[in-house]
Amino acid sequence: MNLGPSVRLGLPKNRADYEKQVINGVDVYIPKGFSCPFALTIEVGSFFGFRTLHIDGWKLI
Repeated sequence: MNLGPSVRLGLPKNRADYEKQVINGVDVYIPKGFSCPFALTIEVGSFFGFRTLHIDGWKLI
């Protein structure tokens, strides 16, 4: 069960299920049919030297 969007580094396993968009020079793969009524932001962080990605703005309704 998938409760919301997730972010991962690298290409999706089945790229046919995704639409590729280039946002600020970054390739972003969005699941086909995904829609969201509010803005989402992907943020890059760091935790003990490891780079992390986070989605900001997702609200589980």
